[in-house]
Amino acid sequence: MALKQVGNFVARGAGRVDPALVAILTAAAERTGMNVEAYSGYRPGDRRQHGRGKATDLRILGANGQALPNYQDPRYFADYERFAQAARAYQMEKYPQLANNFRWGGYFSGGKGRYGAMDLMHFDLGGGPHLGMAGGSWDGGLTPAQRALFPGVKSVGMG
Repeated sequence: MALKQVGNFVARGAGRVDPALVAILTAAAERTGMNVEAYSGYRPGDRRQHGRGKATDLRILGANGQALPNYQDPRYFADYERFAQAARAYQMEKYPQLANNFRWGGYFSGGKGRYGAMDLMHFDLGGGPHLGMAGGSWDGGLTPAQRALFPGVKSVGMG
């Protein structure tokens, strides 16, 4: 399986997305055997990570070829978390210097309706001392408080 680059990811400039991020997500698709599409990357005018070429949004395709819902949907959290964990493992192997920068939106905090919370599609290299993942961690998965906001979510973390 592979990471397929589609839509605005290509149209807005796939070459403007950090190559390390693309390599990490490509390796995760290969390691998990999932069909994955990167559909948004660089966004001109965005003042956040997409505008810096440091973020990518993706979707996992199910067996029927349809995208698994990827935003604030606890039903598919485990699928996206498994992909994110494979991405993290590869990132730590090949790009350990990015350990504090690599983030997954699935561990972003907040309840349903809050922009960015449980953003299963989002990966970026914009983390650091003041911009982390308040809803969860690579080792522990979702925090108890974040789990409570999305009943039925299954999160295992890597620890």
